[in-house]
Amino acid sequence: MAPPSLELLTYLGPWKVNPLGEIGFDKFLVFVSAEPDARPRSEWTKLVARGMSPSIRMQQHSMLMVAGTQPEAEHDHAAMEETSGDRLVPPAKWFMPPMRPNTPIMPMPAMMEMEPPAVPFLPGVGLDPATLPEAVPQKLVRVRNGDTLELTAGLVRRTLLGRPVVMYAYNRQYPGPLIQADQGDILYVRFKNEIDLPSAVHWHGIRLENWSDGVPGVTQAPVEPGGEFLYKVTFKDAGIYWYHPHLREDIQQDLGLYGNILVKSKRPDAFGPANREETLILDDLVLGERGLLPYGKEHATHALMGRFGNVMLVNGSPDYSLEVKRGEVVRFYVTDVSNVRSFNLAFPGARMKLVGADVGRYEREEWVESVPIAPAQRYIVDVRFPTAGTVPLMNQVQAIDHNIGTFFADFDTLGRVAVAAERARPDHRAAFETLRWRTATVTEIDAYRQWFTKPAEKELPLTLRPGRSLGGPPDDAARTLHPVE
Repeated sequence: MAPPSLELLTYLGPWKVNPLGEIGFDKFLVFVSAEPDARPRSEWTKLVARGMSPSIRMQQHSMLMVAGTQPEAEHDHAAMEETSGDRLVPPAKWFMPPMRPNTPIMPMPAMMEMEPPAVPFLPGVGLDPATLPEAVPQKLVRVRNGDTLELTAGLVRRTLLGRPVVMYAYNRQYPGPLIQADQGDILYVRFKNEIDLPSAVHWHGIRLENWSDGVPGVTQAPVEPGGEFLYKVTFKDAGIYWYHPHLREDIQQDLGLYGNILVKSKRPDAFGPANREETLILDDLVLGERGLLPYGKEHATHALMGRFGNVMLVNGSPDYSLEVKRGEVVRFYVTDVSNVRSFNLAFPGARMKLVGADVGRYEREEWVESVPIAPAQRYIVDVRFPTAGTVPLMNQVQAIDHNIGTFFADFDTLGRVAVAAERARPDHRAAFETLRWRTATVTEIDAYRQWFTKPAEKELPLTLRPGRSLGGPPDDAARTLHPVE
């Protein structure tokens, strides 16, 4: 047994049931060899089997690699050849996912030939992209109690980093419309599915009637292409929410089907004063020289819920920008809609105050250097920009080299805020410098504090069984080996 670096090999003894006890490696490799005696004095002879720990399976494609830069793999396994001058979207082809720019490693040739066990899929095959509508930036939709909103999922064309791509969008917008409502309002949403996959709309974090929750196979049947469904969405709680599909999220959500819902509180003093409010939707996308990396037609590939992207997006754009005045206080409603990536958001040079999340206000505001946020999470952050100039919007994380088990700093500039010399009016500096304690929120939570420290009354084991879809054992075998308790 050895760590991924193959240093500090541990001899496990001859073939038998070996109680290992606590293993000293969180990621490890196990080798089984055919030796001439029970206690070899040198390296193995013939290697007959090898395996790895589950924790090593999610590592990047850097296992036993050589240093260098990675060009996109040139091999193709296309069902049909592209014809020059053909304006139709050709069938999707697998290619090696492009590596992050600051990852100076290159896979071995054998790994560059590996392909997921699925048919590659991209939207719009056989269509002329020029016939598709061009996507437009997100628009604010202010709804009133009892309104009906038309929400259509459709194919759009976009250009990302100079590359033309076919994507999905709600009402042609990236992200989907920003829905703003008042606490207590009821909204009816007539969803129309005009993409090439069955879909639905899930209203993430909102308390509503179960039949409108939008989870195919649980609360409703999938909305087939060309079909529609009427949702009743009740905004019982103030806060920041979002909507997206719960059917093949690895494709539909990744390609642009997501949007925010901002429910305004009945209390005018719910938060401190701010000069303006902005939404930030964080996402990533896998984009290579050939365009979008295909998706698995039958099931998700590369990871259970999707894959890490190499292009960072803020509000659907790789070049987010905002203009503010000196001293302006901006309230940012932040949502992570990526499939698997966690962000750590920061505005170096500006002061950040965490004031709320998900369903609204915190008991106590606090100063923060950054805001770590995982997929589907939302946070509410007030930021004051005191000095004229340019403030970067940064993603600051610690990445890990799975080969040698070391961490390194990994920074991405997600966008920029241009701060003008003109002073903001009104000046909210005094209010911003005050950390507020909200007695109303404390009172709301007081009713539940008696259970915070009590021991659990019931434990519910949860078992994940992906089965055949991720290249594991057949479903029947999975049920035999890993029964659900």
